[in-house]
Amino acid sequence: MTHKKHSAVLSIAGILLFSMICLSTIHGLTGFVSPLGAGICAWLAGILLFKRVSRQQKYQVWIILTIGFICMFFSLSQGKTAVLVAAVSINQAVLAMLAAVGFLRLVTQPRLHKHETLPTGKAALLRTLYGVHLFGFFINMSVLVIMGDRLAAHQTGLSRQQAIILSRAFAMAVLWSPFFAAMAVIYLYIPHINFLLLMAMGLPLALCGLWLTGHELVSEAESQHFVGYPMHFASLWVPSLLAVCVVLVHFLFPQLPVLTLITLLPIVLVVIVLSLQQGLPATFHQIFMHITHNLPTMSGELLLFLAAGVMAAGISSVLQITMIQLPLSHFGLLEATLLLFVILLIALIGVHPLISITTLSSLFLPIPHDPNLLGMTFLMGWGLGVSGTPFSAMHLMMQGRFHLSSYLITRWNIRFTLKMIALSLVVLYCYDLVSYYFI
Repeated sequence: MTHKKHSAVLSIAGILLFSMICLSTIHGLTGFVSPLGAGICAWLAGILLFKRVSRQQKYQVWIILTIGFICMFFSLSQGKTAVLVAAVSINQAVLAMLAAVGFLRLVTQPRLHKHETLPTGKAALLRTLYGVHLFGFFINMSVLVIMGDRLAAHQTGLSRQQAIILSRAFAMAVLWSPFFAAMAVIYLYIPHINFLLLMAMGLPLALCGLWLTGHELVSEAESQHFVGYPMHFASLWVPSLLAVCVVLVHFLFPQLPVLTLITLLPIVLVVIVLSLQQGLPATFHQIFMHITHNLPTMSGELLLFLAAGVMAAGISSVLQITMIQLPLSHFGLLEATLLLFVILLIALIGVHPLISITTLSSLFLPIPHDPNLLGMTFLMGWGLGVSGTPFSAMHLMMQGRFHLSSYLITRWNIRFTLKMIALSLVVLYCYDLVSYYFI
C-alpha cells in the first residue's frame, strides 16, 4: 500500500511538472497565460517531492527560504505586494527548461551495444573525455550517472583518471551549453544578453579546459591502462539538430524568448523522432512514463530553484525599497575580475553559484554595465565552481554514488582550476578589448 501511495505521489508530481512546462511555454509564446500558473504547479510539485531530497539539501533549502521570507515580510510591510507573485514565478521559466531538456534522454543515451567491451589506452581516454563533454552538453548530469555507473562496475569503483574526466568534462560544458541551468539563469536575470555571444565566448574556454585535461592525463603512465567508455557519437544527431533549430528559430523570430524555445523544441523533436521510430501509441506511452517516473527525479534542482526564487525576489525588493547600491560608476574588466573571485570564494564555503548569481545580479544590474561581460563573468564563476569546490552538486553526487571524497576530487582539480581562472581572465580581457574598439 505504501509503495502504491508513494508511486501515486510521484506520478502527480510529474504531471504537475509537465503542466508547468506547458503553462510556461504558452506564457512565453503568447503572453496570454500568467507565469503564476507555472510557478504554482512547480511549488505544488516541490511540496510533494520535499521528502525525497537529502537532509543536507533540506537544510540548504530552509536556510535560503528563511532569508527570502525575512526579506519578503519586510517588503510586504512597506506595501510591496508584487514580491509575492515574483517569489512564486520568478524561476518558472528556468525550471520548465530544465524539465523539458530532460526529455532528450529518451533519444540521446550513450548506451553500450550488446556484448560490447570497454576500450582501453590513451585513445580511449581522449574519446571518453570529449564524449562525456558532448553528451553532457545536451543531457546534463545524466551523463555522469550513465557513464560513471558502467565504468565503476567494470572495476568496482572509479579510478582517479576516470573521476577527473567526469568532473572536468562535465564542468566545461557549463561554460557554453544553452541546455544547462547556468546559462538559463543568467539569461533570465540579466536583460538584453546575447546568448549566442555567450556561447561563442565560452566555447574556446571549454576547449582549452578539455585540452589541458587531455594533455595532463595522457602524459601520465597510467593512461596506457585507462579503461574508457565506447562512444557512439551517432547518438548525438537529434540533440545536434535541436541546437541548430534553436539558433535558426531565434534568428528568424528574435522576439521569442530563448528559454521558451529551449523548452518547446526538445519535446517537439523527441515526439517526432520517437513517432517515426516506434509509432504514436508507443511514443505517448514512453512520454507518459518519462513524465511520471523521470521528471520527479529533479526534486533536488526543483527545490533549490524554488527557494532561490523566493530569496531573489525578496532581496531585489528590499534593495529597491532601501535603494542600497554598490559604490561603482560602471562595471568593467577590473570589476568583472573581482566579481569572478568573489563567486568562487563564496562557492568554496558551500554556497551554490545559483544563490550568488541571483543575489549579486540585484546589486550589479543598476550599475552601467555590458550585459555580456557581466553574464560571462557569472557563467565562468558557475562553471569553475562546479569543478573547483567540494560542495558542487556534481561532486556531491559523485561522492554519494561512487564513494569518492568530494574533497579528494577537488584536490585533484586544484591546479586545473587555477589555470582555468587565468584563462578566464584572458577571455574577459580579450572581450573587453574587442568590445571597446568594435562593439
